[in-house]
Amino acid sequence: VESVWLCIDGSNDDCRSKGVTIAENGPAKSGGTSTPIVSFTYAVTDTGLPVYFDTYHGGLVDCREMQKILDDITHCGITVKGVILDRGYCNSQVLEYLNGREIPYIIMVKGEPQGLMEITQKFGNTIKLNAEYLVPGAYLFGVQGKCQLFQDYKHEDYVTLFYDYTNGSDRITALLKNLYRAMDKANADIRKGVRNPQIDKKYESMIEIVTKTDESDRRRRVRYAAVNASGLQKALDEKGLYSVVSSKQMSAGQ
Repeated sequence: VESVWLCIDGSNDDCRSKGVTIAENGPAKSGGTSTPIVSFTYAVTDTGLPVYFDTYHGGLVDCREMQKILDDITHCGITVKGVILDRGYCNSQVLEYLNGREIPYIIMVKGEPQGLMEITQKFGNTIKLNAEYLVPGAYLFGVQGKCQLFQDYKHEDYVTLFYDYTNGSDRITALLKNLYRAMDKANADIRKGVRNPQIDKKYESMIEIVTKTDESDRRRRVRYAAVNASGLQKALDEKGLYSVVSSKQMSAGQ
């Protein structure tokens, strides 16, 4: 291997062994907020060939470890053509470092930074199942804009917003199935006389308890759980959307 596009990823794993010097307390992948953890990072080429692996103490941030990977690989005589990174690397420090070394990058965007929100609000619903924005050969619809992604890093990058039809339709189906289940449970509780039925927090914004007059008996009031259209719409709009930030403009085939 002489030159590579590197796909870099890592994780924090619980360390159950005693006396491990690189184990440090921190947020583990298992969900513990203060658990002895050991971190590891690996890098493969864009064809999946492994070229690097490292284990290290749990407190080292992803950006510092990424710098170590790039330095080690460069010292081995391998030219890094660019990096592909997961959302854990999406922060201003990583972008500033990569731009400073003139290393091209493609990074999945984490959360909703200011720059991404502007593009999402403008194009989020427009690109869904819109043939004008279809990425050829894929079930993706995408749009790209150039913007400053983070407030604390005054640099413009190319941000691409995608709607993944396969992912979005599967997630919407799962959402509606669970929503109907939560509504059925709430209505069952109401029929049992429960005044304020407990609703899973995930679906609280999508369900409302309605009280209305019974058409057959105007003196009788009926209570039931129904869909909160605005809350559900917000959840539906989020399904299938994701974005990446890149140092160079991406073509439709990418």
